[in-house]
Amino acid sequence: MSSQKVLNAIIVCGPSGVGKGTLLKRLFDNFGSRFAYSVSHTTRAPRAGEQDGREYHFAKREDVIKMRDNNEFLELCEVHGNFYGTSIAAVKAVQEANKTCVIEIDVQGAEKVKQLSAPTHGDATGIQAAYLFITAPQEELEKRIRGRGQDNDEMLQKRLATAEKEFAFLEAHPNFFDAVIVNDDLDASYGRLVDAISAEFVKHSIPPLYAARPTATRNAVHLNKIQIKKHNFYL
Repeated sequence: MSSQKVLNAIIVCGPSGVGKGTLLKRLFDNFGSRFAYSVSHTTRAPRAGEQDGREYHFAKREDVIKMRDNNEFLELCEVHGNFYGTSIAAVKAVQEANKTCVIEIDVQGAEKVKQLSAPTHGDATGIQAAYLFITAPQEELEKRIRGRGQDNDEMLQKRLATAEKEFAFLEAHPNFFDAVIVNDDLDASYGRLVDAISAEFVKHSIPPLYAARPTATRNAVHLNKIQIKKHNFYL
């Protein structure tokens, strides 16, 4: 009998502005029965259109600190003066619904999850994850961030500096992520995301995804025979 663990989480990283939310929204629209978000906690204020419990659990700083002190977080990081964290309860809720948990976090958080999930730490999380990094051409990324119109110059520079740090992490740890997806065209990039997740599912003997692909030469993607190299895997 195989001792291989079942893939139960997809960790998605990438700087602000690369289009993670747009790509993941399409994934959920097409495959909502197979995936569910782990809704993170944050101490930042809600943006226009955001709803508590949907995009984030918007919490007071003192409440997040209390949760941290009670070891209720899988990972917790402070970014631009605000806490962002994934609670253990949020991940368990998705797993109990028999869905693959999608966790959108920064590279600091991803590193913590991978460390805690390693055999050397006793696999305290119960998570067997695929790690994906979404990026975009540098000029396009800066254009997207500026185009949001949500930040003053100081915050804009902080976001760009954070993006540089995430890219530096990617360069310094080329084997950390199972796939790096360049979001230079939405339809093509979404296809790459589906390809990457399907490939990880196949590795763990899970049925791959099927999706309409406008840019494909066939009507659907069925990657049950895909061969993937983990190292330097850029899509």
